[in-house]
Amino acid sequence: IRPSEIEAIREFLHEAENHPLVTGDEVEIICGAMKNVSGVIRKINNRYTVLYLEQLGATVCVNVENVARLDRIK
Repeated sequence: IRPSEIEAIREFLHEAENHPLVTGDEVEIICGAMKNVSGVIRKINNRYTVLYLEQLGATVCVNVENVARLDRIK
């Protein structure tokens, strides 16, 4: 692998680290009645995300501002 390719991969990973939420991300609800419940993003629109909560076997709609990716919390 050439040094330029390695650098391109590093840049991509850095940008991906700061990328907003995407479908399939595991997130945790950070406030409200379901605080600290984690789930997987099924769908995202401008203001809300649809999460599947395996613990409850339920799908819920949560404001995007009220969730955080698990890898960013820890």
